[in-house]
Amino acid sequence: ILEQVSGAPSFLPRFQKRNFSLALEAASFALLRDSNTTLNHTQIEAGAKTHIPGRMEQFRVRRNLVILDNAHNPQKLQMLRETLDEQFPDKSIALLLAFIASNGRNFEEMVEAITPVAEHVIATAVPSGVHMHKSCDPEDIAGICRQYNVAVETVEDAKQAYTDLLSRPEDVLVVTGSTYLLEHIRPLV
Repeated sequence: ILEQVSGAPSFLPRFQKRNFSLALEAASFALLRDSNTTLNHTQIEAGAKTHIPGRMEQFRVRRNLVILDNAHNPQKLQMLRETLDEQFPDKSIALLLAFIASNGRNFEEMVEAITPVAEHVIATAVPSGVHMHKSCDPEDIAGICRQYNVAVETVEDAKQAYTDLLSRPEDVLVVTGSTYLLEHIRPLV
């Protein structure tokens, strides 16, 4: 179950393999430095199975596989896309996507990072009152998706957008783009 190259269990998503490998190296260094025993296979596997809410978190909702991932910048969205490509190579994917509007964020780069994996995108807004940040306008997200020839619709209300996502025919349904969106959607799952 352990990969020779990274030390991370093969069942982890790509981004978690890198993170886990770094954590394992740090723990191993500290244990050896302090003259403690090294971690055994069972301990390493148990650590790898630690639940991380909102990171490739998978649920079965009726007939649908729903994935919640709080990827919220171009690098994390790119890694999410690579993980989806790796874990679901022959599956169709629909995205529920929302971003927080803030200075310096490149929404085109974010959309470009994730949409190549998607058959369909539902752009929504992060509900107000959940946080102190302003949501990116779903129409702006949709406009960028259209530039990349991605099928897209806008649903302003996140709860309704999630309901609409569940009615999509794609095999895998992914909610991403904002931690605040996941905070609102996760209780609905």
